[in-house]
Amino acid sequence: MTLTAKLIAKTGLSAEIAAFRFAPLAGRFTGMSPGAHVDIHLGADLVRQYSLCDWDAAGGWVELASCGTVLPVGPEQSILGVLRDHGLPVAFGCAQGLSGSCMTDMIAGEIDHRDGILSPEEQAGNGYMCICVSRAKSARLVLDM
Repeated sequence: MTLTAKLIAKTGLSAEIAAFRFAPLAGRFTGMSPGAHVDIHLGADLVRQYSLCDWDAAGGWVELASCGTVLPVGPEQSILGVLRDHGLPVAFGCAQGLSGSCMTDMIAGEIDHRDGILSPEEQAGNGYMCICVSRAKSARLVLDM
């Protein structure tokens, strides 16, 4: 199967890893699933090989504004857990959304608040979140960290 597509977004995940988002120029991407391998023909006999991911359906991304680091967050992972898994020092207490010690300012994105601390008005403001339990409604959150 051959499809023609254009690159619509590139996100640096680390110094050596990037995520690419493509859009088909005609038709739809069908018959492909996460984990499938694709060859991207860049012309002049230059071919790059990639594995497909589906983070829009399976999770999202969190960006740390202070350093530009972007990390994938799976649907069953907490942002706190992902940050700690990557060796980042993050303050937290109960890890249940009840103490507020992991409260983090948010710069961009939409939050699915799951904490027991913020009032409905504070949650609607989308200015900060408990990263131990709250999740992203948008594909990407940018945190003031």
